[in-house]
Formats: sequence, structure tokens, C-alpha cells
Amino acid sequence: MIDLTKPVVSHTGVFMKNWLIAVSLAALATLFWAVIGFAVTEVRYSKVESQIANSARMIAENTAKTTLIGHFHRDSFYEAVMQNDNDFTNHYLMEMLASNMHIKGVAVFFNDEVFASAGEKFEIAVTPTVEGGDYSEIFSVGKDLFAISAFTNNAGSESSKDGYVILKLDLEGILSLLTTEGYSLNSEKGSLLLAGVSVSLERRWLPANYAAIAFVFLLTFAFTATIQRMTGKKFLVRRNREMSLLLEKIPTLIWCFRDQETFGIVNESFAKFFGRHPEEIDGKNVFEILTEQEAIECVESNKEVFRSKRETCF
Repeated sequence: MIDLTKPVVSHTGVFMKNWLIAVSLAALATLFWAVIGFAVTEVRYSKVESQIANSARMIAENTAKTTLIGHFHRDSFYEAVMQNDNDFTNHYLMEMLASNMHIKGVAVFFNDEVFASAGEKFEIAVTPTVEGGDYSEIFSVGKDLFAISAFTNNAGSESSKDGYVILKLDLEGILSLLTTEGYSLNSEKGSLLLAGVSVSLERRWLPANYAAIAFVFLLTFAFTATIQRMTGKKFLVRRNREMSLLLEKIPTLIWCFRDQETFGIVNESFAKFFGRHPEEIDGKNVFEILTEQEAIECVESNKEVFRSKRETCF
């Protein structure tokens, strides 16, 4: 006889295993999506970073060329420096700064000394060699950009061997026109801007990115749990069918009680022994199936089994 008060199989271990599998698969899917997301974000930022660097370089070069050629290749300025006219030179530099928003400072050197300056002050230990009267080059000192050129008359036929002009370019002002993202200027990483200065954008994830990660985790977890639940149900149905078939076909008499006086399921051999079908016994009182004396003895033995809740021999 089978005591139904005891659980035959505990599903706690199976449930925990399925739960861990669902969580693990959801975590792997989320990690995979996060890696793809980071890779896509890096590609996007790198492309934008390169576009910003190229645009900033073009603006810096055009600003330097336009300013140097337009303001310092004139007879009036050349003659003012040659005649040591500081008032005119300083006034000219102030007007030049007022019309050029991307220049932070300017200094005119003559005979290796500062002849005139305007705007932000700066010092440069070593300056490139200036050749010819046209725009020469842009060079960097740390994170700052400078442009250097000789100054000449209108025709470019006269120039001072020891005279040149240096402009300090407003690189941060140029970058602020191109992006509102956070960035850093360095010489080690990022997209090369000009003359050893690179720009690197700050990589940031929006709240929508984190929400997408959470959604992927929840969706994968729910899908995996649903599949496991459906698979588990199919397994239980198949197992119950197999067990039922086994119980029905073996010749041994098998039965169980729901309580001391009520039959539970019985196999076909047990039912045939009493000349009945299994469904005619399931749920019936023992006094309906057995003789009165047999039923009394059966109830008494059942009471001992249900009380002790252990295997009992009679």
C-alpha cells in the first residue's frame, strides 16, 4: 500500500535548477547584447570623433591662413614695425583680434624680442623657423595650437629677416562650435586633429541604453522560463502516461488510500481481483468494496499507517 501523505518526488531541486538556467541564459544574452552595444557605440563615437577632428583642423588652418595673409602682408603694418611705431601696431593688433573670434592672442617678434602683442599672453621656448613671406605652419605646445608667419609688404617682395608673427588659436572655441559632447585634448589617444594634438570624445551611454539592457535580460529570462515550463509539463505528462501504463499492465496488485477509509487509485489487477474496473474503486469507501469484517480490519491497519507515517508490515 502507498501512503499518499508523503511526497513521492520533490520539485524544489528541479525548480532551482531551471531558475538558475533561465537566469544564466538571460545574463549571457544581456552580456552579448552589451558587448555589441559597446562596439556599435565605439564605432559611432570614433566616426563622430574623426569628423570633429577633421572639421576643427580645417577651421584652424583657414583661420590662420586668412588672418596671417590678410593682416600681416600689408605695407602699412610692415612699415609700422620697421619704423618702430608701437601705437599703430598695437591698435592694429586689437582690431585684428576683434574681427577674429578663433584667435586668443597675437605677438609680433622683431629682432628676437616681442615688439607688440594683444589678447592672451603666451611664451614659447622654441619657435619653428620662418621661411618666406606666406603662411608658414601651425605647431603645438602641449594642448595649444599656434600659427607662425613672416610679415611682408603688399607685394611680398620685402620682409624682415628677424621679424615674424605668432597667433594663438582658440582651439576650445572651435571645438565648442562642433560638438556639445564632453571631450579631452591629448597627444596619446583619439583622432589626430593637428600637429600632435588629438581630440577624444567621452563615451557615454544614455538611459535608453541601460533600459534596453534590462529589457533584453527580462525578455530572455521570460522566454527561457516559459520554454522550460512547457518542456517540464510535457515531460510530466509523458512520465505520468508511462507510469500509468506500467501500473496497469503489471500483474501485482497495487492500490493506495486517500485516508483511512477511502480508496485512491488502483491498478487493473487489483480491480479485477474484486471483479470491478479501476474507476469503480477509485474514491470509494472500503465498506463499499470489502466485506464488513475486511473493511474493519483494513481501517484499523490504515490508522496505524497514517499515524506513524512510515513503512508498516502486518
